Amino acid sequence: MTDEFGAKLENAHLSDPDWAERLANTGIDCLAVAIGNAHGFYEGVPELRFDLVEEIRERISIPMVLHGGTGIPRDQVQRAISLGVAKMNVGTALRYAFVSAAKELCDREPVRDLPLMALGTAGIERGAEVVREYMGIAMSEGRLD
Repeated sequence: MTDEFGAKLENAHLSDPDWAERLANTGIDCLAVAIGNAHGFYEGVPELRFDLVEEIRERISIPMVLHGGTGIPRDQVQRAISLGVAKMNVGTALRYAFVSAAKELCDREPVRDLPLMALGTAGIERGAEVVREYMGIAMSEGRLD
């Protein structure tokens, strides 16, 4: 990635605190930050840049969002939350849960006799398990705020 003058940027995969502040001042409700997180499954253990979270938090007052939350270790998620991350997306975990539950059902039952609603129900139930798991990771069980 290059800057507005064509110079190559180091760490272009990370949020720039100056740009985070500029974006936050546009009136948006929340800001998705890139702090070592990525969409999809990780190869290895992700290492979030908490120094970056802290610097961005000092400059903005709106909540931060963490995309690519699937597979980030519990301790890193909880530290990110303690530093101002208010929302975490785990779409990869949800899609994987849904598809794997449907596949398991198809493997157990004759497909010609399998009602379509059963596939959806199996996927939704497995997805609910994933949501409960991530609610625990995010320390949001039983919270209404």
